[in-house]
Amino acid sequence: MVTPDELDEDGVTGVLEGIAGQRSMLELLDTTDVLLGSGAFVRAYGARLHSCLLRGHDLCVATNPILATAFAEGALRLAVAGHGRALLTLTLLTPDKVTGLDPDYAERLPRLVGAALDVWGLDRTIGQDLRATLTALRDVPEAADAAAYECGLDQLRQVTVARAGDPEPALAQARRTFAESGDGALYGAGLDAVLAFFHGDPAGVRAAREAVGDELGRQAGALRNSHVPRWRQPRIEAAYAWDRLVAILDRATAPITEPAWLNAWDALDAVLDAYVLERAVLPVAGVVDPDGFPRLVRPAIETALSRRQTVLGQLRYAVTVAEASPEPPARTPELRMLRDRIDALATTTTPPAEPDRQVRDRLLTESPALVQELGSAVAAAVADRLNATTLRFMERSVDAAAAELVVDVERSLGAQEPAGGDLVYVVAVGLQESAGRTNPERMNLRADLYRILEDACGSARLDWDTIERLDRGDCVVLLVPSGGGSGILLAGPLIRDLEWELGNRARKYQERHRMRLRVAVALGLCHRDDQGWLGEPVDEAVRLMNDPATRAGLTADDTRALVYVASRTFHDVVVRQNYRQVERDAFVPLPGAEPAWVLIRGEPHAG
Repeated sequence: MVTPDELDEDGVTGVLEGIAGQRSMLELLDTTDVLLGSGAFVRAYGARLHSCLLRGHDLCVATNPILATAFAEGALRLAVAGHGRALLTLTLLTPDKVTGLDPDYAERLPRLVGAALDVWGLDRTIGQDLRATLTALRDVPEAADAAAYECGLDQLRQVTVARAGDPEPALAQARRTFAESGDGALYGAGLDAVLAFFHGDPAGVRAAREAVGDELGRQAGALRNSHVPRWRQPRIEAAYAWDRLVAILDRATAPITEPAWLNAWDALDAVLDAYVLERAVLPVAGVVDPDGFPRLVRPAIETALSRRQTVLGQLRYAVTVAEASPEPPARTPELRMLRDRIDALATTTTPPAEPDRQVRDRLLTESPALVQELGSAVAAAVADRLNATTLRFMERSVDAAAAELVVDVERSLGAQEPAGGDLVYVVAVGLQESAGRTNPERMNLRADLYRILEDACGSARLDWDTIERLDRGDCVVLLVPSGGGSGILLAGPLIRDLEWELGNRARKYQERHRMRLRVAVALGLCHRDDQGWLGEPVDEAVRLMNDPATRAGLTADDTRALVYVASRTFHDVVVRQNYRQVERDAFVPLPGAEPAWVLIRGEPHAG
């Protein structure tokens, strides 16, 4: 009858005691959602609530097993969010004997064990105990299907922990495990695609493409017709990663030869990305970080191996295409050396040694993206002693490969729109704390704003001359043409270059002349008439830039320089796809009614 924040100490005690004695599953779930939706309540009473949920579980596990699983779920959510004693929760999920469990309890236990593995699966001791429970549950008829599904996901997770070697046997084992579960059909089809690429099997790729499409449609229908708890709703985002896999399969040509190795790792990366998105949770909706924004908890999964192999595959394919060109680059022997080094890395199980400082500094200067993607050891093994021309060729090749898919998405979006408009990225940039400044100060700041934007766009490889600019007094609206992967540049390099420009300026100017920016990016169809540009994306970008939550991202006593907001469409098309230049996990939901995602950047500076 009251909100959690309105409870006094006696009221809190009464609510917690009532929860421990609750005997209605629906009432328990509803009340738990309400309490966990209050950040103030969880911060103050999270540990006590966790203890009550554990006590409620113990009171009814023998008499009402289904209700006991709801208590365990609430305790797990709090433990994942860092409230309560995690080890006591894990004890519930790892019973000594699973064969004696009530069938209703055993049926629901695998999902909770899988959620715990998502968070603590890389911990050797905890992970071992949880995996032992899942293995035992596969022999319990009521739990076998769900346990097989969770085991398949765990085997997929284990593939990512391996730093070297051939992943194909482990992927084949995961595929066999998914075949034992009715829920594992989509992941099974995705792994069929990966294995078909590894085998260079065009027929297998086509069959996998059809199966993934069918299973995606089936899953979408199931999600529409079923209740997904709010804390598990991020799983809907996984459809975007599966769409990326479909695009990879659609682009695969009939005779799979050179691109097979590249496509195998690219496809595996899409499957792993789907897993991360599907299993991400917002366990305690009201608990926020110091910035005031909720944080998703993502699975404990390492994708360094697949990302590294994808980059190496892209490089090798670029070398093959360059060598087959009628006008190959002048340094063909160096390209051949590059190809041989990549082939050697593909077959070795011994990780390369770290380079000395001189080699590492040269690579960081001439090929920083390569070091970021591969790590200094692998980058040195590939690029050491290659000339600057070849290093630039490698940088361009990786950037071009990363941009291919977003270009496809842009093209498909443009095809859906009626003729007569242009598909553009709209970037609204506003000065924080513009009000209260004198006109001369505003004039100086606006001149600096244009200079900073031009310099940042140039550093991010966005062509300033092709960008339309609308001046709105205290803000500037940029219209960036779609195509060429410009969305990736806006969501990645531009943010880093703006941060650098603002930080550099903060070190030079006094506080009265400091500059902090609110940036919002939208994507959609815009039209041009005699008076200028118009369209919903322009309105959306300006609206998000001026949103109270966006303004609150840079508080008066905060010296950080940049808050960057992605609209829902821009987030879906670019940010969510996890391109290597974009920090997808740094974006968090923007508080408020309008779906958007926010990132805050900038180190504190004196003055």
